[in-house]
Amino acid sequence: MKKTNSLTEMDEGWRVQVYDRDRRLICLLDPSHGWTFFLGCVVGFLIAVIGLSRTVPAPSTPTPTSSNAPPLQVD
Repeated sequence: MKKTNSLTEMDEGWRVQVYDRDRRLICLLDPSHGWTFFLGCVVGFLIAVIGLSRTVPAPSTPTPTSSNAPPLQVD
């Protein structure tokens, strides 16, 4: 007979189960869902940082004022 360790049998990770009032299972979250969410947050943060670093800086020269421009004419 094979001897099993009860500690290794119980170490299966975590699982979140959400039930409604009638005790029907609504959703189930496994550890893989948590790792996928974490990985998505990291990738999203990296994309945001890369996107912000590639933004074009605003021109430092002042824009001409519109007071010298002729007025608009309506036909």
